[in-house]
Amino acid sequence: VNPLYAGQLVWNRVRMVKNPDTGKRDSRVNPREEWVVSEAPELAIVDHSTFDAAQKKKKARGGLRPGYRQSPKHILSGLLKCSQCGGGLAVKDKDHGRVRVQCTTAKESGSCGNKHVLYLDKIEERVLKGLQQRLSDRRLFKNFLDSYNREKVRLAGDTAGRRKRLELDLANVTTEYDRAVDLVIRGVLSEDDVATRLKELKIRRADIELSLKAVLSDNSAFELHEPKMASYLQAISGLAACSSNGGTREVHVEIRELIEKVIVKARPKQEPVIEVHGSLTALVNPSSALISGGKVVAEEGLEPPTRGL
Repeated sequence: VNPLYAGQLVWNRVRMVKNPDTGKRDSRVNPREEWVVSEAPELAIVDHSTFDAAQKKKKARGGLRPGYRQSPKHILSGLLKCSQCGGGLAVKDKDHGRVRVQCTTAKESGSCGNKHVLYLDKIEERVLKGLQQRLSDRRLFKNFLDSYNREKVRLAGDTAGRRKRLELDLANVTTEYDRAVDLVIRGVLSEDDVATRLKELKIRRADIELSLKAVLSDNSAFELHEPKMASYLQAISGLAACSSNGGTREVHVEIRELIEKVIVKARPKQEPVIEVHGSLTALVNPSSALISGGKVVAEEGLEPPTRGL
């Protein structure tokens, strides 16, 4: 629980120590007696008794459960997006027991012109049947993987030079990040002064590390992971045959692994156009964790991406 909730600013909680194995700086918690605590009651959002009670309850149960996350109420909860503004589609009400969804931007601020109200079960039904149809067609995945593997071989010839450039970029970004953190620790700059730059450097470092991982990956060909494919098809077929709410939490989670977002384009007096954007990572062999993207469109088929190759 953050002590700021109770109106306390705590300084010198951690120190940065260079890891001799990785060469990176790791944070270490300082002894409590070295902490500098400053009272800021104007920032408090709860009183001290409530804060202390929460701390005791947290300690009694051993902290938050690892990996704890509230289960989505519906299989597409948080995944539905408005085609006009990109905002989410959320539950509006129920009509004779059927859940209806609407663009949250249009509902809350009126800045989106999409006023359509749609039945959630119809969207879920079309998404599940669309996934079932596309996943059953092995030709789509064969074409994608053939194209991916050919491009992977072509790029392999330039890996040495690209690796050297990426390693140099990573070293420069890491040096700049560590220097900024050091200036904050020594009190030369405040956290507010460097917050934006540190965020930019973190994003840049993550991008470089991902690109470097791709360069260092082996050149083996990727193939479909048939057991996973069968498992997904079985789960989707079961839900498509009934209602999406009829499956277990595990089945919902399994199917949601394939879906990144569902874009819904409402049309007056017509069925909406639905695009399901997802990841192909879960459908190929375990060593192919770098394959991502892919778009399953409910009416137009599957279109493998070219970015990231």
